[in-house]
Amino acid sequence: MADQLVRNGYESGLDEPTRRAIFDLRRRIDSGGGGGGTGGDDEVFVGPNDPGSSYDLWFDTDTNKLYVRSGGTWVETAAGPIGPQGPIGPAGPPGAASTVPGPPGPAGPTGPAGAASTVPGPQGPAGPAGAASTVPGPQGPAGPQGPAGVAPDEVFVGPTDPGATFELWVDTSV
Repeated sequence: MADQLVRNGYESGLDEPTRRAIFDLRRRIDSGGGGGGTGGDDEVFVGPNDPGSSYDLWFDTDTNKLYVRSGGTWVETAAGPIGPQGPIGPAGPPGAASTVPGPPGPAGPTGPAGAASTVPGPQGPAGPAGAASTVPGPQGPAGPQGPAGVAPDEVFVGPTDPGATFELWVDTSV
């Protein structure tokens, strides 16, 4: 806890035992119960370092001890040890609805798969053409057998071309 000046009244930054000790001491000072104060306007210093002569009360946060300024020196008060923590108080009423949205929550689990559709979707667009290949593809299957033709004679020997009716022509004119 940083050094701080505590004026009369409720101080929200202090722990409960400190608040109680300061309140009780102020009540004693205000009622004329001693402590060297003039009542009402006394100041209490809360922190680990000696505040000097500017204050009438000093609560040392390092030792949790309360001191009173008397005759130019700090005198430790006869405060008892800090007691156990009290029970938790009842819950307060609900606050007003917020207008500030909170952060999104975590994603929920994936739901079950839906039934298969009986309606075909639309045809997608054609994809881009691929790059030209430098690797030849595999040999395709053989085509169907063509119709049977007229078998030509095997060999023709003679000086004139016999036409397409022979498989081989031996030209004797040469």
